[in-house]
Amino acid sequence: MSRYSSKEIQKSTERNQIAQFKSLFQSDRNLDIKIIEKDPPDAEVFFEGQKIAIELTELVWDNDIDGVNKKAHESNADMIMDMAKMEYEKLFLPPVRVSVRFNDNYGLIKEDGNLQLSSSDKKRLSNYIVDKVVKFLPLQDNMSVDVPEYNKNWERVLDQKISAINIYRSEFLFENCWITREGGTSQRITTEKLITRIRSKERCLKNYQDSFDNLWLVLVEDWKHVSDWFDFKYMEEIQAKGFESIFDRIFIMRSKKNELIELNLVKK
Repeated sequence: MSRYSSKEIQKSTERNQIAQFKSLFQSDRNLDIKIIEKDPPDAEVFFEGQKIAIELTELVWDNDIDGVNKKAHESNADMIMDMAKMEYEKLFLPPVRVSVRFNDNYGLIKEDGNLQLSSSDKKRLSNYIVDKVVKFLPLQDNMSVDVPEYNKNWERVLDQKISAINIYRSEFLFENCWITREGGTSQRITTEKLITRIRSKERCLKNYQDSFDNLWLVLVEDWKHVSDWFDFKYMEEIQAKGFESIFDRIFIMRSKKNELIELNLVKK
């Protein structure tokens, strides 16, 4: 079990996202933001004498080019790594950064359809990762070790659901950091994807919109996983068409790019 509830993790994520939004938006403008612990909305803003509600939502793929639900894969991978880290910490060994690349078929794709990993599957994989980390733990600081994928006879020795495990030990690492590594081709951002996310958040507004002077939406891109990444090559064409929305302002926050894009809105 995780030491933090999903609600606590969500609120921590929202605080970090709001902090980045504030730094990108603010410049020389005074933006007083308060995180709301009981949604909705996600945050209150006081700006230029107005009380503003902010809704946050992440842009994610529905499925990848093979029809696989990438977000479900990532959720499982995070859970496995969290379980593995907690088991490792019980051993009181030196803190390490462990990164694991899971194969796309690590339990979601089965002959009878797309199924989530069972609890026993997750436990087995997390224990397997811990065993490999302990066996190949770097002997000294500032040392990195890749767990072998094949033996000397070129026979595969890593679990079929895992393609790579890297372990890094450093004198500057004071707590364990266990993460997943991912790769893939980013999907193109589309008008349809943006409208779908906007409409899904508009449905929340009826509960509180009369209590605020303005309603803002922040669409968060590239926050953590591959399924959050999009190609913005055609964004100019998308902007030219404009968007209708109940929201007064809508922003796309490109987290890794540290960039804020405001959508061209046409009021409903």
